[in-house]
Amino acid sequence: MYTKLQEACLGAGGDYADLRYEQRRVLTLDWTPGTGVSAAWHYPCGGLYRLLKGGAMGTCSFSAMGDLPRIQRLARTGAAITGPRVRLTAFAQVPPVHDLAAAPDEGADMQPATEEQSRNLARLGTLLCRSPGVTGAALKYQEITVLKHFHNSRGTAIACRQQFYNLSGWLSAEGAGQKLVWPLSLGGNGTLGGEEDWLPWAEEKARLVPGLLRAQSPPSGLFPVVLHPTVADLLIHEGLGHFCEADLLIDDPAALEHVRPGRVRIGSELLTVVDDATLADGPGSYTYDDEGVPGQRTVLVSQGIFTGRLHSLETAAELGESATGNGRAAGPCDSPLPRMSNILLLPGTSSLEAMLASIQNGFLVADGLTAQTVATRFSIEAAYGHVIRNGQILPDLVRGIYLKGSLKTLKHVSQVGNQVHVNRKAICGKNGQFILNSGRGCPYLKVDELWMGGTA
Repeated sequence: MYTKLQEACLGAGGDYADLRYEQRRVLTLDWTPGTGVSAAWHYPCGGLYRLLKGGAMGTCSFSAMGDLPRIQRLARTGAAITGPRVRLTAFAQVPPVHDLAAAPDEGADMQPATEEQSRNLARLGTLLCRSPGVTGAALKYQEITVLKHFHNSRGTAIACRQQFYNLSGWLSAEGAGQKLVWPLSLGGNGTLGGEEDWLPWAEEKARLVPGLLRAQSPPSGLFPVVLHPTVADLLIHEGLGHFCEADLLIDDPAALEHVRPGRVRIGSELLTVVDDATLADGPGSYTYDDEGVPGQRTVLVSQGIFTGRLHSLETAAELGESATGNGRAAGPCDSPLPRMSNILLLPGTSSLEAMLASIQNGFLVADGLTAQTVATRFSIEAAYGHVIRNGQILPDLVRGIYLKGSLKTLKHVSQVGNQVHVNRKAICGKNGQFILNSGRGCPYLKVDELWMGGTA
């Protein structure tokens, strides 16, 4: 296989060519209280071939190796039909990599550990259903093992493995005249693991159910808030991370001209944010991105000053900046886009107690659920929160919290916690591509002014 892939790139006849081919093993387990665990396996293969010639690019996705000469011809035809693109002149130059460590025994780790994961899923579901007030639950577990090959015409040849998972589902509950449906999610690199990995998470969900059934909707307005790390990381991911993905800025010339690295303050001086694909055991860590560039650590914001962007080879060439190893594709036939790996807000010096003590009337918001970004504005849905009164957390909960803000919200951050929590909710969507291993990590965060309301 190595020889065929390399020849397809070296004999392409263009200015640049690359080929990514993936063999995947997908294990899917479904659990419900009545039927137990059902299992399914899927072994998809496919890839993407890209050819750059005379400033025009042609691409061809494929589901099997098949006829590589035909794939090349289709890509050349695509480049000829497209013609020279106004903006793209080349892919950024990066040193070639030769790493075929995963190639010799390609199928060795492609067999699923079905029995172990089935037991874990059934145990988790049973524990959740035993919680007071819970009336139903459903869980879906996906474990994906990828053997990835990447070759290009500049001499790069890579074979590497990666494994990641996603656990999703819901639980329903009734009591105190209320009904509740609560989404559940875990994921990232590796596998679900044994009880030591998920039992504390499950016990916390079970413990909160009775309080959530009694909870009321929050008031609407601007409030000082303390954000739990699982909400703070969504603010950093949505409010800043996507803004740093270079393709989004390229499509907005006015913003691109205004936001140059080292030129503008976009947040409080307490904020230093990095994207780190090399984070040990990070949910979004990787050795190479989907363009054969080694993963690396990029400083995006330093003490509130915008310092860097996340690039694919295409955006790096267009802006005349260095590649950052962030060209990521969700599936084997998808084109790489600038995407976050593990986005991290580095710790500050404040304790949670100090943050709470500084608030007379506000909220502690926890358990971020979903979020979205439009240009420089973001919105976040969180599961629940507590009222803070005179520096103390009141026991009663509020639920169904909706937060919204913009890039300017980062200037209202007044305290940053002293310990980073790496979240295990790792899904990120962009342009129809959903990556299951996009990591986020944050400490507690105090925002002096953030709009909050109810989702109902």
